[in-house]
Amino acid sequence: NDFVDVARWLVDDEASDETNTLNAVEPSIGKGITTPSQLSCEGRSAGGLLVGASLNQHPELFRAAILGVPFVDVACTMIDASIP
Repeated sequence: NDFVDVARWLVDDEASDETNTLNAVEPSIGKGITTPSQLSCEGRSAGGLLVGASLNQHPELFRAAILGVPFVDVACTMIDASIP
């Protein structure tokens, strides 16, 4: 009954894009390891961008998501000299 944390499935740097994230999620659902109603994801900073992209591509795969200080407005951030 607990949410399955996708981050535990993605432990290497090769999995750090939305395609690889979804490639880890979809088989776990297909094999009956989890269901979308049990699945959550979490990302912070650039990981928030990853979670946002995954949710936009396949919202039906996740019940909940946590985006901690997501880096989602890349263009405005890059052109604003006052942002470190």
